[in-house]
Amino acid sequence: MKKNNLLLSIILLLFFLLSTSIFATTKDQRIVKKLFNISLSTKITNKEFSKAITTITGVEVKNMNRSTISYVDAILIATTYSGYVEVANTYTEDTINEILKSHNVIVKADKKKRAILALALEIDITDRDSLNINKKLTPENASTILMKVANLKGKGKNYLGDTFSNDIYGKLWKAFNDAKMPKNEYLMKLGNKAIEDKIVTGYGIKDVSRKSNFDDELSLRYGHNNYKHATQLVALLKSHNIHALINVELSSSAYEYLLEWGPIVEPTDSYYIEKINNDFYIAHALGFDIVFEFDSKEDMDKFNEIVLEYAKKSTGGKDISKLIFESWWQPYFNTTTMQGDAYKVIQNNIVSIEGYELHTSSLPEDTTNVQEWLKKNVDKGVKVSYENNWVNNAFFRFLNGESE
Repeated sequence: MKKNNLLLSIILLLFFLLSTSIFATTKDQRIVKKLFNISLSTKITNKEFSKAITTITGVEVKNMNRSTISYVDAILIATTYSGYVEVANTYTEDTINEILKSHNVIVKADKKKRAILALALEIDITDRDSLNINKKLTPENASTILMKVANLKGKGKNYLGDTFSNDIYGKLWKAFNDAKMPKNEYLMKLGNKAIEDKIVTGYGIKDVSRKSNFDDELSLRYGHNNYKHATQLVALLKSHNIHALINVELSSSAYEYLLEWGPIVEPTDSYYIEKINNDFYIAHALGFDIVFEFDSKEDMDKFNEIVLEYAKKSTGGKDISKLIFESWWQPYFNTTTMQGDAYKVIQNNIVSIEGYELHTSSLPEDTTNVQEWLKKNVDKGVKVSYENNWVNNAFFRFLNGESE
C-alpha cells in the first residue's frame, strides 16, 4: 500500500511539473496574445513567424515557406520589416564593423545580412547575448522579438517610464498638466441615463488611445484625482525597492450631484456640473489611473501592503503625518486577474465606440440588472463587453456603503 501511495505521489509530482512547464508563459507571450491574438507553436516555421510579423506591421512578408527557421533568421525577417531597413542600406563595411565591435558581436555572413543584424542591435530588436548563430527559435524568444517590433511601430506597451527613472516625476507632471477630460457625446448620454434610472451611481469615460497594453497578470490600476499624491506614490514605491513600469490613463468620472452639497460652481476644464432637469444634476470630473506593471507577483502583492500602511486613512489613531499627501479613506485600485484575500471581485461593464470606452462597475448581486439595462439601451452595432475586476478591500467596502 505504501509503495502504491509513493508511486501515486511521484506520478502527481511529475504531472504538476510537466503541466506548469507546458502552460507557463512569459510576459511577452501574454501581451502578443492579448494585443495581436498571436500564439506561436513549439516548432516555428518561416511562414508562421512571417505571418506574425505581417499582423503586427501590416506589411506582407515575401518568400514565406514552411521550413523551420533559426533565431537569426527571425531577427533578419523582423528587422527587414520593422520599418527601419533603409538605415541598414546606408551602412558601409566600416560602419557595420564598428557597430558589431561596439556590441562585442562577431557575425560571419555576407554584407547585407551583417548590415541588418547590426541594425537589429542598434534598434534593440536583439542584443549581444541573444545574437547566437546556433540559438534555437522558441515561442518565448520569438514573442520577445515580436514585441520589440510592436514597440518600434508604436503598437506595443505604452508607458512614461518606471519607478527608477530619474525623469519619471517630470513626465508625470507633464502628463497631468496636459490632461484633457475624455468626452464622447453618445457614451455620456448613455451614462447619464443609467445614473438617472438608478442603475448605477456613476461611470467613467476613457480614451482608448492612451491604453497601457501591460501584462494583465502583473499590472493594476490605481485611481486618484490629485497629481501630487500620484508622484509621491511613485517615490514611495521606489523607496521600497519596487520596480514597475508606469503609465497614466486619463478618465472622466460622472456621478449625481446633490444641491445640498453646496452651490454649483463655475465650470473649469477639469470639473463641471451638468443640469439634466430641474431636480437632477450630474458632476463631471477629470481623473486618472496610474497603471503599474510589476516585475513579479510578489511586488504586486507588496503594493497593497504599502498603500494600506502609507496611503490610506483609518480610524484607530494612525499618525496622518506618516501618510503621503491626500491619502483617501478608501483608496481605489484594481486588476483584471484573480487575486487573493486582499481583493474582492466586481463586474466591469464596458461600452465602446469611436475610440472611447464607458466603464461602470457593479457588485455581483447587481450585475444582471445592469447588463439587462445595457441590452435595452445600447444601440445596435455598439460593442458591449464585461470583465471581472478584483478591487482592493477598502474600495469594495465603499461600494457596499461602508465608511472605511
